[in-house]
Amino acid sequence: PGRVDAALSVWVMLGRPLLDALAGADERETTRASVLSRKVTSTIGISDIILVRRDGDGIEPLASGIWPMQAIAQADGFVVVPAQSEGYPAGTTVEVRSLP
Repeated sequence: PGRVDAALSVWVMLGRPLLDALAGADERETTRASVLSRKVTSTIGISDIILVRRDGDGIEPLASGIWPMQAIAQADGFVVVPAQSEGYPAGTTVEVRSLP
């Protein structure tokens, strides 16, 4: 990937799980359930990775698609929106994964 955000997204979705599998790691990636403070939209047919940060008791979406460096620096984790979903409305409980 030519962009930093693209390289990071490839790492969190492919590189990290592959390295864990090759290393024989038994532990799965830790996730935590959190409530979205704003809605997240996605295009059907494309899996999206949404950067999020903690916001009080919930999480606030920061960026999807192209991630600005500021959003990467502020992010506490990310949420994966599956390809068959149009996103999540505000108030939905989602699984937040940690960034490396």
